[in-house]
Amino acid sequence: MGGAMTEDCATVDDATRPRFFGLPRTALGWAAPALMVACFAAAIFGERLGLDARPLNLALLLASMAAGVAAVVARRERSWLVWLPVAFVAATLFGEVLQGIGALLGSGA
Repeated sequence: MGGAMTEDCATVDDATRPRFFGLPRTALGWAAPALMVACFAAAIFGERLGLDARPLNLALLLASMAAGVAAVVARRERSWLVWLPVAFVAATLFGEVLQGIGALLGSGA
């Protein structure tokens, strides 16, 4: 009887837990923000040590985005920590595209 009570409580707690503002529920969901933190740490330490960490940063950032997309699609993860790397990469790519368009329009005049 005690086991059933625990399972019921876990189900109720899981159902009432906020989806977007809550923490990730799966290991894949935790991997996305962890890889993003590793990317920023590599950028900071690479700059301090005078190393070119851009290839590592790009690999970590793309892995973070891939983990975030996989967690959202395959594991139905909805935490903001999982969406953060995806939004960051999308905003960065959007900025790069706008910068490229601006350079093309500026050089043609």
